[in-house]
Amino acid sequence: MILIYYYDVTRLKEREDIKRDIDIKLREEGKAELQRIANEIEEDREKKKAKALATRENLINHLNENRKIVAENIKLRQLEDQEENLVLSIMAEAKKKIAKTRKLKEIEILKEKQKLLEKMVETANTGQDKEEVSFQNAVEEKERKYQREELKNKGLIKNREEDFEASKKILDEENRKEKERLTLSHQWELERRLRETEMLCLLEESSKQAKTRETNCFRKNLNLQCDNNRAATRANKRVSVEKYNAQLKLLKQQDEEFMTHTKNMITKYKKAGISVIPLMKAIEDYKKKNKLLSMQ
Repeated sequence: MILIYYYDVTRLKEREDIKRDIDIKLREEGKAELQRIANEIEEDREKKKAKALATRENLINHLNENRKIVAENIKLRQLEDQEENLVLSIMAEAKKKIAKTRKLKEIEILKEKQKLLEKMVETANTGQDKEEVSFQNAVEEKERKYQREELKNKGLIKNREEDFEASKKILDEENRKEKERLTLSHQWELERRLRETEMLCLLEESSKQAKTRETNCFRKNLNLQCDNNRAATRANKRVSVEKYNAQLKLLKQQDEEFMTHTKNMITKYKKAGISVIPLMKAIEDYKKKNKLLSMQ
């Protein structure tokens, strides 16, 4: 009976140890899973940070490209302005030379006229000879030639000015269209980058929300599982305690029956004149070794 009692107590202790090990294992698994979730959340945070940095770098590169394009356009415009200024300078110089030439010719014609007048005064009373007439005709022809060249030069200047104005209008129109194209291209590129950034943000937010829902759901299930395990452990412990108490009660009852039976045997041995010392010694040893009897 003592061996049976110790065997049952040992089995109860082993069961409790096994359940305790299972609880520890479940807690460790729960901690490991929570750590895994924390690592995944940290990894998602790092990915989001990397995406934000990549988007920022793309925007910076785009802005740098736009600045480069603007600088090139400014440089091109400066070259065009320089060419235009050069053309204007050349035309101004040409006008200056033409004006100077015209002035010299006018002075020359005036001198010729002055000579003619002086000669006409000297010969006023004697009449004109053929040489004077020829000289006068030459002066008049030179003046007419000068007038024709003047008209021709004015026509050339006017044509050049008209050609220049026409070329300038064409160049201005091309510059205006190029600016509009660059402006639209820049605006479209900015809008595309903004849409791309918004889509990335939406995707990241959606992924974050999905991950949060998944994490919350897992935590809820894990907490529920832990609660169920704790409830099952408490129930098992309660059942084990009840079974232990029942077994202990049975052992006590059996010990009481054994002691009653032993006392009856001692009484019979005394009546029969048989020595009961060995039996009494065995009973005392049994009581010392049996903790249940020692607690009574």
